[in-house]
Amino acid sequence: MLLTKDIKLFLRDKYAILSLLFIAIFQSILIYYSQSDILTRVYLSSINGIYTFFIKILLIIFTLVFLSNFLQVVYQYSSEKENFLLARLLPSGIKGAIKRKLLLANITSVLITQPFYWTIVLINRFDQNMEMRFIYFSSFSLLFISLIITTFSSYYILSRSFYYNNFILGVKKLLVLSLITVVSLMIFASLIIVPILFTDKSSNLVFISILTLLYTVWLLSRYLLDKAYKKIENSET
Repeated sequence: MLLTKDIKLFLRDKYAILSLLFIAIFQSILIYYSQSDILTRVYLSSINGIYTFFIKILLIIFTLVFLSNFLQVVYQYSSEKENFLLARLLPSGIKGAIKRKLLLANITSVLITQPFYWTIVLINRFDQNMEMRFIYFSSFSLLFISLIITTFSSYYILSRSFYYNNFILGVKKLLVLSLITVVSLMIFASLIIVPILFTDKSSNLVFISILTLLYTVWLLSRYLLDKAYKKIENSET
C-alpha cells in the first residue's frame, strides 16, 4: 500500500512524467530507426556490423540507466521532504521509506531498460544472428548495473546529505555523484562490450566471472546502504 502511495506521488510530478515520456519517445524512434533500410544495409548485413550495432544499442541503454538513476533516486530523495518527515512517525520509520524509494527506482530502471533491450533484440532478430548466451549475458549485466547504480546512489545521498538536510545534495556533491556514475557506467560498459570483440574466444567462464563481479559489487552497494540506515537509526536514538 505504501509503495502504491509512492508511485502515485511520483506520477503527480510533471517533470518526472515528461522525463519518462521523453525516454519512451526516444526509445520508439530508435526502434523505428533500427528497422530502416539504410540501417539494414549498413549494419545488419554482416556479423561484424550486427555486433557493431549491438554495441551502440548497449551504449544508449547505459545512458538511459544514467538518466533514470538521476530521475528516480536523486529527484525522489531531494523533492519529497514532507514525506520523509511523516515517515519518521510510521512503524517502518525512515528506513522503510528509503527502501520503498529504492524499490520504486529499481522497478523503473528495469522497466526502462529491459523491455527496450529485448524489443531491439527480437525485432532485429539478433537472437538468430548472435550467440544467445551473449544476449542473455548482456541482459543480466544490464539488470545488475541498474541495481548497482540505484543502490549506490541511494547510499551516497544518505551518507552525504543525511536526512536532517532533507536529502538535498549540494552542487559539488551532485557533480561528484554524476562523475562516479559516469565512470562506473564506463567501467561496466567495458566489461560487456570488450567480450563482444572476442566473442568467438569468449567462454562461459568469462561471462560467469563478469556476472559474479557485478553481483559482488551490487552486494557491496547493499552493504554500504545498510550502513547508511544504521547511521540514521543511531542518530535518532
